Amino acid sequence: MKRQVEKNAHAALNHEEYENKYNELANKYEEVKSKVEEIEERIFSQKIKFENLKEFIGRLGKYDSLIEEFDEDIFNCSIKNMVLQSNDI
Repeated sequence: MKRQVEKNAHAALNHEEYENKYNELANKYEEVKSKVEEIEERIFSQKIKFENLKEFIGRLGKYDSLIEEFDEDIFNCSIKNMVLQSNDI
């Protein structure tokens, strides 16, 4: 896009041709930028999941045998969300 602007500044181009090319390049740039942002969001999400899993495994590693009683920390690490419903509806 920068080259196109410089080319227009140094040469006598058809203004309509210049606008078309500039718009085409600007649209491609926005598409690529959007894809990069999407990929960055997925990478960030995967890092969060990895850290949560690592924490969960670390907490499980504290036990030498089977867990025989409720452990609130392990429970909290193992669920993402919980939906409670009443039967009174």
